[in-house]
Amino acid sequence: MSGILYLFFRSFAISFWSFIGGTLIDLDHFYDYARHPERSPRGPLDLRHFFEVVEGCRLINVYVLLHSWELVAFLLLVGWWLPMVGTVLIPLTFGMAIHLMLDALANPTTVAGYSLLGRMRSGFSGMYFFKDRRPPR
Repeated sequence: MSGILYLFFRSFAISFWSFIGGTLIDLDHFYDYARHPERSPRGPLDLRHFFEVVEGCRLINVYVLLHSWELVAFLLLVGWWLPMVGTVLIPLTFGMAIHLMLDALANPTTVAGYSLLGRMRSGFSGMYFFKDRRPPR
């Protein structure tokens, strides 16, 4: 998507910030994993175990605080109201929004699962977030 933005706008900055927004949004998965009670016998930096837990829908609680429609809307409004930060914030948020849309289509959750308010109301329950698979207890 960032490449398409570059072709359309001919702006390295727009392309770069869109890429950053679409990539760094996934850092919130590390918070979810850190709060998960299951630990790897191979040590705390076991990426294989991290992906087994996160991609395997084994999280009991799902926070993914950056994966939020409300956050995307808020950041877009701030970028629109404050043009001095909008040149960075709008493409960054665009990258986040594209990431969220692709996640909502590809992952075993509902579109509402990416609502921060919805997850808060459910107590960040994995049962609320996961649509097709239920995390083990």
